Amino acid sequence: MNDAAPGPAIASLDFPCDDRLPDFLIDDGHWLGDATALRGVILPDQGEARARGLLEMDVPRVYLGAAALLDSAMVERLVRSYGSERIGVYLPAARMEVRWSMETQSNADFKTVTPSHCDPAWEILDDDGGRTGTLVHWWLGAMFERGAGSAIVRVDIRDDSDLNLCATLAEFWGDKVWFAPRSIAGNDFAEWVRWGHAARLALPFATLAADPYFRRQQAPAAAACAGA
Repeated sequence: MNDAAPGPAIASLDFPCDDRLPDFLIDDGHWLGDATALRGVILPDQGEARARGLLEMDVPRVYLGAAALLDSAMVERLVRSYGSERIGVYLPAARMEVRWSMETQSNADFKTVTPSHCDPAWEILDDDGGRTGTLVHWWLGAMFERGAGSAIVRVDIRDDSDLNLCATLAEFWGDKVWFAPRSIAGNDFAEWVRWGHAARLALPFATLAADPYFRRQQAPAAAACAGA
């Protein structure tokens, strides 16, 4: 009898690679290939017209990025047209920076230095990598309320605070959320799974082929990449 806990679901997330398509394809705005082999197409900054065009091509699901951050009603419109199961959101993210300021108004006798926020948090990045100040946890909840059926959070998890943030998202929304790294190196995916409770991982082809954790998992995607 094997009592080992099941491993995470593992998928590929990348641009088209030679004759291989990833499970989650990052769209460049011009891709017109066979959509039937995909799990979804990520639209980092493309708008509603591109999303509708892909959905009419029978792409199983589109993941809306910066455009949904600017116009969140887009999610509702697309859900009404195509159903929740075909609409997701894509959130590139990073740890929110703490800014300190001198507080001088509340007491004339002394001054205090206060942080911009007290608890660690992830914020969404725009399509150029700039900080938006929008909290990942809050935004995900709002998008799921508007009908999104899935999300991809793309973030590097470097320390215990990041692991706690990952675990919180996993606890709230479970299998609705895929986690993906922003950087090729520096992420310990065994820690993501063990302490971050990440149950769904989406990785670039290079990471699936080279990272020891995925070689140990012997996932079909990793085997296919390594043998290609």
